[in-house]
Amino acid sequence: MLLSLAVVYTLRVISGLGTLLAIVIIDRTYGSQEIAKYAIFMFLFNLATVLAVWGSNVVAVDNNSEAEGGDKATGIYVGHKLLDGLVASAGIYLVLMSSGYWRAGLLAVIPLGVAGLIAAMLIVRKRPAIAIVCNEFGRAFIPLLVMVLILSVGTMPFGVLVDTSYLILFVLLPLLLLYVHRNPFWNINYTLRFAVWLAEKKHAVPIVLPQILIVVVAQSDRFVIEQWGSAKELASYFAAQALYTVVLFGSHAVLNSVMPDIARVAAQSTGSLRQEGLLALKVSALLSALLVPVAYVYFGLIDIDRTLAMQVLLVLIVGGLVSSMFGIGLSAMQFCQDKRKYLSLVVLGLVCQYVTIFSFFDPFGVYAVALGFVVYGAVTAFIAAVYWRRKKIPVTPFARRQITS
Repeated sequence: MLLSLAVVYTLRVISGLGTLLAIVIIDRTYGSQEIAKYAIFMFLFNLATVLAVWGSNVVAVDNNSEAEGGDKATGIYVGHKLLDGLVASAGIYLVLMSSGYWRAGLLAVIPLGVAGLIAAMLIVRKRPAIAIVCNEFGRAFIPLLVMVLILSVGTMPFGVLVDTSYLILFVLLPLLLLYVHRNPFWNINYTLRFAVWLAEKKHAVPIVLPQILIVVVAQSDRFVIEQWGSAKELASYFAAQALYTVVLFGSHAVLNSVMPDIARVAAQSTGSLRQEGLLALKVSALLSALLVPVAYVYFGLIDIDRTLAMQVLLVLIVGGLVSSMFGIGLSAMQFCQDKRKYLSLVVLGLVCQYVTIFSFFDPFGVYAVALGFVVYGAVTAFIAAVYWRRKKIPVTPFARRQITS
């Protein structure tokens, strides 16, 4: 587990560094105005991605999906990666063509398309672990290669690079189709296959809808800064938020490595998630301590308000650590038997977030947006911890031992 955790986390950190390097390149080439546009684009990009892969991982992880016929659904599901990948590429391409953020968006489109399609081949060939590493590898290194290309050619139009990237995707499609057709469940008729694909999406609604709300609503705080603040404030906030993702990647890598255990405990309402919560807290604390000096140097490389960015980053770090002290109950909520409670908790957290932002934006400005992000994390983590405590399942790192069932 430690080896896979280290590999996935290392690749995710490199992927995060790709975003940070993108900010530097965009700043040097186009200025802070373009960084602000990039921040808004990433909101649109994340939304398109979540919609495209709606529920793709739910069948594979959620124990509640293993009902009668679950194996057949999972077998057909691996072939659905092709359709999911095409929907993702098409949706993001439309976003690029219909918005003013397509320049920076190139850095995000290529890794999703190339790495996603290769990972789909591996999933169809029953190699899910290798597929995860491949996907993370693509997300990590392909953006860096693209940015090196941009720096080396200098004057090459972004449109040419976009067209080239999609040409590569279409070249890969025949190879992907070959792998998909070797799926043992591919001989099922197209009507049934499409019906199962729709059933998979319907099954995933209680889990994916909160994710969509998080992307659409939680990340809409950038629009608040865009409307009421300046481009430089938005660029400073986005730079701090992008750097803070290094800490989030660490926590996510820990959770992903033990996600089957989390799903089992949550679905069966028995066991303990204390050790997982403690590990996530330790990783977050260590990365936060290492991040502060790195952030001070990084913020000096781009044309933003370094003081504002550092203070926003510190608010995010402190808030993240406070949330981690309540454990990983929120992550487990998506696998509980009554998933409507997970949706209700996310909605409550988002309401608290925006009440905080709108109440304190006038006196505190951008800091209110960061505080709203912190309030969302703290409120949802605390309520989730209370929920699991009532079920006698300890999720907080410092839970009493006698609670363990």
